[in-house]
Amino acid sequence: VHLPVAGRDSLDPAFTRLQLAGLARHIDAEVLRFSRDEALSLLTSVLPAREAGQVADYAQGWPFALQLARLCAAGQVPGQGTGLDWEMDPRARIPRRQVFEYLAREVIGRLPPVLRTFLDDVAELDTIDPALADAMRDCNDSLVLIRQLVQLKPVVTVDESQWRARLQPLMRDHLLDSAAPAVVARRASLRLRAAQHLAQHHQWHEAVSHAVAAGQLDIAADLIEQAGAVRLFADEGALRTRLLIGQLPEATLRRRPRLRLLRLGHLLAERNPAGVVQEFTRIEGLLRDSGGVADPVVHAELELTRCMLLIHQSERDLRFAPWSALAEGHRLGRAEALNDARMLAITLALELLFLHRYGPYERAERRTREIEQLHLQGAYTFNSPWLWIYRARNALAQGRLDDAERTLLETLPADTIYVNFRQDSLGQLVQ
Repeated sequence: VHLPVAGRDSLDPAFTRLQLAGLARHIDAEVLRFSRDEALSLLTSVLPAREAGQVADYAQGWPFALQLARLCAAGQVPGQGTGLDWEMDPRARIPRRQVFEYLAREVIGRLPPVLRTFLDDVAELDTIDPALADAMRDCNDSLVLIRQLVQLKPVVTVDESQWRARLQPLMRDHLLDSAAPAVVARRASLRLRAAQHLAQHHQWHEAVSHAVAAGQLDIAADLIEQAGAVRLFADEGALRTRLLIGQLPEATLRRRPRLRLLRLGHLLAERNPAGVVQEFTRIEGLLRDSGGVADPVVHAELELTRCMLLIHQSERDLRFAPWSALAEGHRLGRAEALNDARMLAITLALELLFLHRYGPYERAERRTREIEQLHLQGAYTFNSPWLWIYRARNALAQGRLDDAERTLLETLPADTIYVNFRQDSLGQLVQ
């Protein structure tokens, strides 16, 4: 006799003894979760491939949502609209109203008030981490509450090794859309505390995102400056830096000379546009008039951007001597190396670009070794592909073409930063 039993509660010791005896099998939410391929197999008979992929990504394997989407799609008459009374999410063809009603009645409605309040407070988080949740809620019981979320599989996924949780996208959207006015009113303060906690742990992108969402644009700008402004090129890379400042409106950037320098540096690194010399002159004038140049941090960032501007000038000036400006940047970088190695990492990289053009190549080898040492210390995290470029260009400059080609073909395809963060200037150097 095979007896199937369904329930919502955790297993008790009696069932565990049956499992150990080989008399029972436990089929939980993770076993029932569809893989992406399984979801596509279910949906492609009633939806085009692109829309099936959207539904699969949004449902994240939740059988209830997938089956409901399939049934609703199968009931459509082609060319005549849906004819169904549902609210369509723009990213997918899941009938969210029906899903939300189910969540409200069968999931949220069964929770104790303290757990419901907790979910309302942390719904904005991509990953619900105990320390972050405690900080944003100004409490110390988040770990206990996250442990209770295990019962909500599959609409909540809990990593029990670190006790971190992620809300299924439909569950998260339901909590955000159905929040009471009091919950909405306190979300700004919750996100601001989250931003402050994340900044303390140098998670700058997430911190700035929460500050912007809280409507605190000046605090978001302060966080980017606190993170290092122009120096972020060393550890965040050009593309991640662009994403960081891209969260702020133009009006906020214009009021911040350090952030204008950061944006100018990004333009120089990626697009080499016209007008950058004039913009640098304006920023330098603003800093001089306000006395900002007297600040050692601001002065170092100004000189660092001046070094970056040399690349732009070298393409246009007939008579060009970058060495004095590079020497000043290099001096400032070495002076700060013990406190912040990022400025030295950038000036070494800029010097290498000129050494590869003009020599001497022996110095280029030495500078490459210095940058590699900085990379080992963690100051060059998101710029790892450039290390392979420097090695290849060193070999190219010395006529070792096979070594240069081997370095590029064997290392770059295996570098996840190169694969995931395509950078125009780096790609041009590879070519």
